Amino acid sequence: MKTLPPFPIEELELSNDYELGALLLGWYVAACAEPHGFLPDIPDDFAQTVISQVKSQEGSPENAALEKALYKAAEGNFEEAGLIFRDYIQRGAHHMAAVRIAGEEREKNLKGPRKGGEARKQAVASKHAERNKQIVIAYQKLLGSGKSARDIPSILSRRFSLTPTRIRQILKEKQKSA
Repeated sequence: MKTLPPFPIEELELSNDYELGALLLGWYVAACAEPHGFLPDIPDDFAQTVISQVKSQEGSPENAALEKALYKAAEGNFEEAGLIFRDYIQRGAHHMAAVRIAGEEREKNLKGPRKGGEARKQAVASKHAERNKQIVIAYQKLLGSGKSARDIPSILSRRFSLTPTRIRQILKEKQKSA
C-alpha cells in the first residue's frame, strides 16, 4: 500500500457511513493522483484505474481493515466501507491510548516504590498546606464574627473532617510560622 497523506480526521465526525466511505475512496484516489500532478482535476480514466487496482490488491495483515474498507468503497458499497473505516480508526486510537498508558505505568514502575511514594507525599503535602490555609482563614472569620476562640476548633472540625485537637495543632503551627 502506498504512503498517503493523513486522512482529514475531522471528517470522522460525519454521522453518515455512506458519506464517510465515499470520502475515503475520494481521498485515496486524490492521494494517488497527486504525485502525477492531476490535482484538482483528476481524469476519469485515472480514477477508474486506481479503483481497479484497489479491487485487485493483496495487502499486509496490519492494514487489512483499511484495505477492506477501500475495497468496499471501490465496489460502490460506501456505507459498509465507512463503517469499517470508522471502526479501524477507533481501534487504532484505543490501541495508541493503551500503549501510552502502559508506557506511563512502566516508567512509574522503573522508578520504584520510593519514587512513587515521594511524588504522592508531595501531592498530599500541597493539599494539606492548602487545607491548612483554609482552616486559618475560617478561624479568623469565625473569630471576627464573635465566636469564642475555644469553640471555633469544634466548629471547624465538622467542616474539615478533622478532630478539634488536630485543628488546634494546625492553628498553633501557623502561629509559630507567622
